[in-house]
Amino acid sequence: MTLVSRASAGGSNAIGANLGLGSLTPATAASPRSLNQDGGLSLVGASAVAILWILLTFWFIHRFAVNTVLYDSWNDVRLIGRANAGMLTFRDLWVQHGENRILLPNLIVLGLAHTVRFNIVDEDYLSGVLLALTASLFVLAHRRRSPSTPWLYYVPVVVTVLSLNQGTMSLWGFALSWYLEICALSVSLFLLDRQVLSWPTFVGAAAAGIAGSFSSLEGLLIWPVSLLLLYHRSQPRPIIIAWIAVAAATIVVYFYRFNFSLTDSDNTYDFHHPLYALRFFFFTIGNVLGITIPDSPTLGDYAVLLFGVVVFVVACWVLIMGIPRPAKQTGASIGVALVLFGLLYTVSLSIGRVGSGLVNLPRYAIFDLILLAGCYLAVVDGSLFSRSRGRDQIQDHHAARTYTPLWRGKQPYGRFTTLRSDRPTSILLVLVVLILIQVGVGTSEAFNAADAWHTHELAAADITANIDIAPDDLVQQYLGSAFQTVQFIQDAAGVAKVNHLSLFGTPLAAQLEHKGLTVDRTPPINYIVRPVYGSTVTGQVFLDAVASEPYGISRVEFTLAPESGGSSTVLGLASDSLYGWILRWNCTSVPNGRYLLRSTAFDTIGTSTTSVGVLITVKN
Repeated sequence: MTLVSRASAGGSNAIGANLGLGSLTPATAASPRSLNQDGGLSLVGASAVAILWILLTFWFIHRFAVNTVLYDSWNDVRLIGRANAGMLTFRDLWVQHGENRILLPNLIVLGLAHTVRFNIVDEDYLSGVLLALTASLFVLAHRRRSPSTPWLYYVPVVVTVLSLNQGTMSLWGFALSWYLEICALSVSLFLLDRQVLSWPTFVGAAAAGIAGSFSSLEGLLIWPVSLLLLYHRSQPRPIIIAWIAVAAATIVVYFYRFNFSLTDSDNTYDFHHPLYALRFFFFTIGNVLGITIPDSPTLGDYAVLLFGVVVFVVACWVLIMGIPRPAKQTGASIGVALVLFGLLYTVSLSIGRVGSGLVNLPRYAIFDLILLAGCYLAVVDGSLFSRSRGRDQIQDHHAARTYTPLWRGKQPYGRFTTLRSDRPTSILLVLVVLILIQVGVGTSEAFNAADAWHTHELAAADITANIDIAPDDLVQQYLGSAFQTVQFIQDAAGVAKVNHLSLFGTPLAAQLEHKGLTVDRTPPINYIVRPVYGSTVTGQVFLDAVASEPYGISRVEFTLAPESGGSSTVLGLASDSLYGWILRWNCTSVPNGRYLLRSTAFDTIGTSTTSVGVLITVKN
């Protein structure tokens, strides 16, 4: 009778709190049927938005992706060629690509070669599938522990992880390794957070961690991040030891005979330029917006850094509140784990890539999109905001059951519970605003970048089909990376042609070859509009240049030379704006005198134009 009495008195309030409806009095309490209908409507609405966003992602790939090989993907062509010639060895699959072991991506590339003739667009679609699966597993893992969270609350997670702003990486097949890595992270967390952690489940999570580790270097971060989740779930010591042992073995194998000279990073740069490294760190977090930042940022560019600072502050708060083992098991632990992953990745990127400058930051957006989504998941159920977790806990009516842990020598570690929370909170609102800004600005920048990338790929297809007559400088600048010679690219293109791979597996290759090389090599239009000829400048001034080219302008830089002659000094890279290419320059950096100011515009196919010199007088 006592149990029935308590259920009668408190059941409606508990259910109302679980659904985020607040306390319901007996007079106004909804029936179980109406509550289920509300939950169903929330699920239908969230599913509709998620499906539409996923479809938008695949339409984006369909619209802008081109089936042609670029940059590092020529290494994939070489791998396929060796396999088709019967010369493939394990060393070919295991060899370093920079600092990365990409065993799993290499195996998938061989599979694509034997199924779709290494169609790059299909490879891009596969990246999209992995991205959608990643977002889904993050949501499902979180809601399994916080079942009272309305489904609609997860829409920001889907639109963040599936942001169109992936720095055009969703349109570049070789980036498949990154999407394999983050999908492996989601699988590992999802399996380790199962209600019943059986040995097969544990092995599956470990296998996902190994797969992610051998997809890209950052996959090694899966091990400490998953370890945090095991700690949060109060797993017994033998399980923790087993996970650490598998992680240690994976790391040893990864770095066995590792050649650090093959990495393209300067790990000492941070120590010699700490302020620049710190700036790089915050720009990296903030550039989920997808804005191209020059190495000499303008004042407006620092809005991206400010965005990154805000996200970083929230992330630090999440870690401070979330790292200690929670009193009750909620989905917030999934968010905390993702925040840890995002911050560790950004630190590693800042160490390894700070010397390469700010301009390439949009390509790493996916990892900091996970950081932003993790912050949201950590706070959306309100459990981190509960001031008195012991007093405020309530039993969830959907998942109130005990279960046996993997290690049977320990007692079950309790019932799934949800914590009372006051939603929305100020931090949650801040995150919602940040996500709305990211979706708005990031989507706009994504379409601009994708349009330029599409034009780039069309020109690349023309050059590839006519590579026998294409100038070497065009092949090097347009098709290859800094670590590939023209001869390597030409040989790889020959392999692709013989094996009918990618572009050469379609009628388009023959059509382009029949037309001959049609890439327009006309240099860009480029001239300075500010300051005007004969101006006297002092202090901080804005330099403005106009540059245009059918294939798109990749960058514009300003240079300064003494009027009497001498070498030119690069003042910095300009930022694209509605008013032209603008650079904020401090005149006090040069002595007073008369100078010739010029701008140089570079297009995306390797041609450039230097403007006529504008005579200025520096007088500080």
